[in-house]
Amino acid sequence: MTDEKNVNDPADASGHPGAPDASTAPPSGAPAPAPAETTKVTETTKVGKRQLPQMDFDTKKVRTMVAKAFWAVCVFFALVLAAEVLLIAIEANEQNDLVMFLRETADKVDLGLFDLSSPIKDFNEKVPNFSDTGTALFNYGLAAIAWLVIGKIGDSVIRP
Repeated sequence: MTDEKNVNDPADASGHPGAPDASTAPPSGAPAPAPAETTKVTETTKVGKRQLPQMDFDTKKVRTMVAKAFWAVCVFFALVLAAEVLLIAIEANEQNDLVMFLRETADKVDLGLFDLSSPIKDFNEKVPNFSDTGTALFNYGLAAIAWLVIGKIGDSVIRP
């Protein structure tokens, strides 16, 4: 008996159905065909005894995503400052956790120049009933505008 294979049989000699038959396999000296999807490797980096492929990524996409994230953080800081001005204006309950969180966060993101403990412009002397709201509106408003300007400048510098 010979080891001939039936052409109509979908199983190869090993008994696995759907395996390629000998007529489609490359000759023993020929290189194997490349897979349909190949990974592009431009260079390799030597780390110890192993060589790792360099990652190929689009720097424009990364810079655009970083610029968007930077802009979003700056807008968030400006919104925190605006929300704190609103809470001061409506005299919100200072024992509330959300009010305390916004007050602490606004104190941290006011850039140190627009702090309410040593404000740029203090309205205490001129209008007694308007002191807290006017001072907060002026100083935190300037800080919010500064964050928006910083965000736009940073966005235009980072973005390709």
